[in-house]
Amino acid sequence: MYRGLFVLVFLGLSSMAFAQSGNWPKYDQEYYKIPTASDGVFRLSYTTLSASGISPELVDPREIQVYHRGEEIAVFISGEEDGVFDQGDYLEFIGKRNDGTLDTALYDRSEMLPNPFYNTHSDTTAYFLTISRGERGRRIPLSRISSDAAPISGYQKTALMHFAEQYSLGKVYFPGVRLSKYDEGQGWTSAIVTKGASRSLNFSELGNVTGQKLPTLEISILGRSDTPHLSAVKVGPSAAALRDLGQYAFEGFQNKLVLENLRETDFSSDGNLFVSVTSLGVNNAVDNISINFARLVYSSAGIAGDFEMEIFTFEEAGKVLGIPGVNSEYVAYDISDRNNPVKQVLSKEEDLLQIPTGSAGRPGSILVQQLSQVKEVNVMEQIRFRNLLAQNADFLIISHSLLRRPASNYGDPVGAYAAYRATPAGGAFDTLTVNVQEIYDQFSFGEKTPLGIRNFLREYNSRFQPEYLLLIGRAYGMINTRRQGGVTYFYRNRPSLFDFQELVPAFGYPYSDNRFVVGLDPANPLEQQIAIGRIPARTPDDVGAYLDKIKEKDALGVSEPWQKNIVHLSGGRSAFELERFFNFLNGFKAVAEDVFLGANVETVRKRSNATTELINISDEINNGLGLVTFFGHAAPSTTDIDIGFASVNEMGYRNKGKYPVLLLNGCDAGNAYGDAYTFGEDWIVTPDRGASNFLAHADIGIDVYLRRYSESFYAKAFADSSLIYQSLGKVKIEAEKQLYSRYGSSEVNQSHANQIILLGDPASRMFPANRADYAVFQEDVQLQGIGGQALNSLSDSLELSLLIRNLGRVDLDSVSLDIKRQLPDGSILEVETGLLAPVFRQDTLVIAIPNSGISSFGDNVFSIAINADRSIDEMTFSNNSVSASFFVPLSGTLNLFPLEFGIVKEPEVSLIAQIPGFLDEPRNLVIQLDTAADFSSSRRKEVRVTTDNLATWEVELFDNIPASDSLTFYWRTRFLSPKEGEDASWNTSSFSYIRNGPEGWTQRHFPQFLSNQLDNIKIHLSEGEWQFQETALNIDIFTFGADTEGYEVENTQIMLNGVSYILDTFNRFCPNGSLGLMAFDHQTLEPYLPVPLVTIDVLDSRSCGRVPQVIQSIRNVNITGPNGTMLLDFVDGMKKDDYVVIFSVGNVTFSDWPDEAYLKMKELGANEATLRNLQTGDPYILFGRKGMRPGEAIEVVPDTNGALPRESQIISFETDITGYFPSGKILSPRIGPAREWFSFFNEVRRKDLFDSKHSNMEIIGVTPEGGEVSLLRDLDDNIADLSRFDAQIYPYLRLRYALQDLPSEAMPQLAKWQVDYTGVPEGVLVLKEKRKESLLQEGETDALEFEFVNISDHDFQDSITISYTFQNADQRRIDRASKKIPAVKAGEIGTFTLDFDSRGRPGNNSLNVFVNPRLLTEQRYRNNVLDLPGFFKVRGDDLNPILEVNFDGRNIMNGDIVSPTVLISALVRDENRIALKKDTLGMELMLRKPCEGCDFEKINFSSPEVKWFEATERSDFKLEYKPGPLPDGTYTLRINATDASGNVAGSEPYEVSFEVINESQITHFYPYPNPFSNSVRFVYTLTGSEIPDEIKIQIMTISGKVVKEIFQDELGPVSIGNNISAYAWDGKDEYGDQLANGVYIYRVLVRKNGQFMELRSSAGDKAFKKGYGKMYLLR
Repeated sequence: MYRGLFVLVFLGLSSMAFAQSGNWPKYDQEYYKIPTASDGVFRLSYTTLSASGISPELVDPREIQVYHRGEEIAVFISGEEDGVFDQGDYLEFIGKRNDGTLDTALYDRSEMLPNPFYNTHSDTTAYFLTISRGERGRRIPLSRISSDAAPISGYQKTALMHFAEQYSLGKVYFPGVRLSKYDEGQGWTSAIVTKGASRSLNFSELGNVTGQKLPTLEISILGRSDTPHLSAVKVGPSAAALRDLGQYAFEGFQNKLVLENLRETDFSSDGNLFVSVTSLGVNNAVDNISINFARLVYSSAGIAGDFEMEIFTFEEAGKVLGIPGVNSEYVAYDISDRNNPVKQVLSKEEDLLQIPTGSAGRPGSILVQQLSQVKEVNVMEQIRFRNLLAQNADFLIISHSLLRRPASNYGDPVGAYAAYRATPAGGAFDTLTVNVQEIYDQFSFGEKTPLGIRNFLREYNSRFQPEYLLLIGRAYGMINTRRQGGVTYFYRNRPSLFDFQELVPAFGYPYSDNRFVVGLDPANPLEQQIAIGRIPARTPDDVGAYLDKIKEKDALGVSEPWQKNIVHLSGGRSAFELERFFNFLNGFKAVAEDVFLGANVETVRKRSNATTELINISDEINNGLGLVTFFGHAAPSTTDIDIGFASVNEMGYRNKGKYPVLLLNGCDAGNAYGDAYTFGEDWIVTPDRGASNFLAHADIGIDVYLRRYSESFYAKAFADSSLIYQSLGKVKIEAEKQLYSRYGSSEVNQSHANQIILLGDPASRMFPANRADYAVFQEDVQLQGIGGQALNSLSDSLELSLLIRNLGRVDLDSVSLDIKRQLPDGSILEVETGLLAPVFRQDTLVIAIPNSGISSFGDNVFSIAINADRSIDEMTFSNNSVSASFFVPLSGTLNLFPLEFGIVKEPEVSLIAQIPGFLDEPRNLVIQLDTAADFSSSRRKEVRVTTDNLATWEVELFDNIPASDSLTFYWRTRFLSPKEGEDASWNTSSFSYIRNGPEGWTQRHFPQFLSNQLDNIKIHLSEGEWQFQETALNIDIFTFGADTEGYEVENTQIMLNGVSYILDTFNRFCPNGSLGLMAFDHQTLEPYLPVPLVTIDVLDSRSCGRVPQVIQSIRNVNITGPNGTMLLDFVDGMKKDDYVVIFSVGNVTFSDWPDEAYLKMKELGANEATLRNLQTGDPYILFGRKGMRPGEAIEVVPDTNGALPRESQIISFETDITGYFPSGKILSPRIGPAREWFSFFNEVRRKDLFDSKHSNMEIIGVTPEGGEVSLLRDLDDNIADLSRFDAQIYPYLRLRYALQDLPSEAMPQLAKWQVDYTGVPEGVLVLKEKRKESLLQEGETDALEFEFVNISDHDFQDSITISYTFQNADQRRIDRASKKIPAVKAGEIGTFTLDFDSRGRPGNNSLNVFVNPRLLTEQRYRNNVLDLPGFFKVRGDDLNPILEVNFDGRNIMNGDIVSPTVLISALVRDENRIALKKDTLGMELMLRKPCEGCDFEKINFSSPEVKWFEATERSDFKLEYKPGPLPDGTYTLRINATDASGNVAGSEPYEVSFEVINESQITHFYPYPNPFSNSVRFVYTLTGSEIPDEIKIQIMTISGKVVKEIFQDELGPVSIGNNISAYAWDGKDEYGDQLANGVYIYRVLVRKNGQFMELRSSAGDKAFKKGYGKMYLLR
């Protein structure tokens, strides 16, 4: 029978709460740390305290307290009674070796910990001593043996065996992933016991095992496979005498705890117990198990003699155990309660040691330790705890004290990092920097464990919710291994064997930083609450280097176009994966290129599934990238598209200030926790280059789940307007939330969220733009002729191309673009553009710039502004405008006929050239004709022609040479004496004479082909043949013998074109005892591996060197060992004639080579005798080719007569080889335009020597819009019919001859090709007038006569449109018109006249004429355009107009009051009655309202408040503005005005201020003048918007007699504002009699709506009394 139970609690252990308590720690006092790594009694002496900085004489020992794991423990202090720690006093406590107590808190359930007796991370726990003034510490009481204690002989003992041979990785979830937590089945345990195997345990030297109480055996068995388990346990006194104890079933990765009673007979007489644990398996399935611990509790008796330490457990109290034969002194403690032990006073009589069986009447477990084995503590570490939980911070840094030592650029780089993050430039964070040891001491009680960091974060987050956590320091996994003495050690067990010591740990396995911050909020157990990242620094300089990089990145902000550039790297190891991963990346690309990033994504594909392809993106990195995303297979130090280590100079990375983010989708790339120097940490810590952040999976990444993760990352990083500008850490958190939300929280999703690690600062922002940022740069603005033609001043239009960039976030509103062009004469033209569609990243605009009717020769300055109206909010407006200057030259000559590559069939030819444009004087041209392309033959002919437009040379082709059919001629033209700014080069053309030939196009002379587009093909003119473009390769090899002093195998080197292919970097050099071999294709010189790799892992032993690995590595065992055929396979795998280099690396065992190896090497040209003379350890180099005869290869071997032994010599070899690209193409220029296509002819020599699959002749149709369509492919015949192709659809053709993968360097020779077609007409516009200009008085007319000459042999088939434009730049006036002339026959001239009326056109008027404006098909249109800039000069009106402004029909002064509903009228009076003002051009109406800080507002003439009336012959231009009703206040009106000729009204704008008062009031009436002699008027002010109904003025004598009454209708017009009456009183009474001199009294009565109006106060009111005023009449 058996009984078993699953572990629910660990016996003897308990879980603990880790929250900070009131007693632990106390921040106002010092603590002294005592690390312990063993069980037993520890003692602190007077010397210990003194050495630790404590003055013992000042210490009251009764106030000493000792803490362990946050709880005070009882200690024994000898001599404390006197309150003084004297020199003989000491402190004792029971210490222990670290165990799994704290580890239980790492697991979801404490019973999941496999081995509770072995701490996961360290053997060391810690005790803390402190001195609490006024507080007594806990003390261990003394217990003495009772004098009447009866002896006892029996006791219980415990024997424990626990295992840490392996670290079990624990539970596996579909589809083969693990969670980065301390999971079920994870922990230290024994080696695996497989199905059918057994593990034997031997408990020996147990002593006398008695039957006083049944022994018990407790065994913990761990499942190591996800299968049902059935384990059998046997016990017995020997390995040969075992009995079945039981069989135990359990599942998966569970712990199975077996607790069974044993028999006394299970033990041997000498105290041995053998235990066997066997894995039986279930249903033939895998059944892997291991043993965590085995604990034996048994009864014993009869111990004698000295011992180091024993623990005796008794069941009876008050008795005594006697141990005879004892010579040493001992101490003893009852440790039944380890935190509250009892010190036992032992009794010893001679050699009999007496031990009590308990204390305080209770049986106990008595620890008895030899006094000499008590551990004396030499010194304690002084510690002052900081109250970290009282410091509110949003940016946490956890680092290590070693990294806070001075770096080359910072005294404390970690402190400098925190200081930077606290500055505005660094984000103005509240920072808290903590050394990891501080966290260990305070939050895991001095024990080194990631639990300390987790506890700290849980407590801190519950109080302050920080945003960021930056771990600064390299982690080092506890299961990294080293070999010593044939034994493998884990870093956890023997860290001293390892060169590097961990600085800041990771959490869980698979290692993960993310798990530190996942689930800090219990309500969201799967979410990451703090953005976390790690700088994997090993040295302070690493920290300083990264800080410099992050400063540069933060300072950059959003200012460079490259920040939107992304490179995708697509890998894979099969055709399926290559396509699948590429499609994944395309999905990411669509997100990145859309709103809100608008990125430019370039994808680099790995196309081979055999080897890693040669990928170098240093140029892209150096030019600047925001993000590099990889998808494929990976390892910590490489990927299957390896872009190399940033620190390796040979890789070419020089990207200072341009640090991208790297996102790697693959396995293990993020595992920066192992022994290797990884790809990720290299890119992060390398100074002045590399990356700012690195995101990658630290363990097994599954492609579909990686896609889901990156898909979520892209969605949040680039397609979420609220996150695009946020930090990388915050984006990562939100991406993981979306991953869970969209795909669920399955274990595989958790594994990807938790194990994608962020290296670098989580506060770094990938794209810190929350608004758009439009930019235009000078280098992105170009000016050229239409369709790529040369830039010249006579073109009717120019093309302005500009690149508009949006450096910031995509904004979906349209944006304004303003362009102004300043001509060389200083005049400015505006270019019409309109609104642009939203710009995502960059848009190239090509804008047609009118160039007719202006003088553009010279510097043209274009001022360009994007979003000038600032209608779209931007990051900055400083980069929104630019000025670019372009020099526009005068034109050179133009060769018209014969056409370029044309065919002539008569020996008499008219060579026609032209000077395009308008000439004010005749010019001399030089025309030359020759049959030599360089015009160097003695048969060259020349003529000089004077012309002002067309130049014709009638020439007899064979007047100085023998007549010859199918002969090519070259002719050229230029100015005899070019002027400054004119094109002085020759304009060269060619044609071919074919007697009675067709009309068409042909190239049949080698120099003519130089005008074609050539790809990987060149023309060798001197040899008269086509050749492939050559390529060259320099090979330089350096190697040495096995015993060469000062050299290691890492120093072996092969360089290709100066690039090292063996790097002195981890796993980049070739192994000792191997051959390095490189095969090169004899055509392209590309290296390849004849023996393919067996795995995608680029660390495959079959290759070596830099990745992609192209050095074949053949180790000694692959040549001399069993099945050692790799050298033979290499030679067989090479292609014939391919080059090969072979070099030895280290100790190559040449002496052991089999005969097959020597014979096979002969196929590469090796000398068999040379090879057989090689000795093991010799250096060797071979350079040969597959198929060489033996002995023809170059072999470099050691000098047998040298001063140094053969195996100590250095050899080298360098050579240059040449190859070529066996593929290429020839592409002709455009042929045509044609009215009708007929046939194609070609002649290719040596064509029959090659398989037709290697060459391809193709005819391409070109549409009028420039689109290209393949019409005929794979033409094998010399002739092809083209008549079926419609020339209206394809007016042009192009010819392409392509060669693909030719087997040899010899190639087919294209001798000629020809297209027969009917051409189209060609007309030339000529001005018959020879005047330089036309001077007119406005109102006069003029006319110009033109000719349109058809110089071709083809008729125009329809009437010809003439489009012409008069442009007055002064008035910004353009008048367009058109007319038609009859169709012009071949060789004939059409004439027409254009009239000019100068009325309304004062100033310089330009004329642009365009005959046949691209309506009818024509050979060229450039010579159909004629510009006459400023030709008509009209003297116009130069008198300034007069501007009259009235308010309700009257003029006002500054400050006058007007009606709230005032009507403002502006009249532009002009004496010129010819040029009448018909529009508001030059008019500007502005009003400033009465508000603080208000500026003038421009009033739009389309406003309903504004009316305007154009001028006529009888009336002037008039403007009416009614802005009311206006609220109270003082307003200012400003008006600018010009007449139709642009003359300004006044030197300054009209400007007047006025006041509006809505309340109806009137002031007193003031007589003016007063006194008066002849007459007096009345001055008053009226406010409001209405006129009074009644006004009456009564004038009285001083006695009160009314002598005169004046009524409203007599006063004259009354208006709102200041008034002076039109009426003037003459001093006469009502009867007309003259009144006498003297004083008269008057009053004014004013009524509106029957009521007296309210009086408005004024400064003169004191002159009135009760409404009566005085006036004085003096004659």
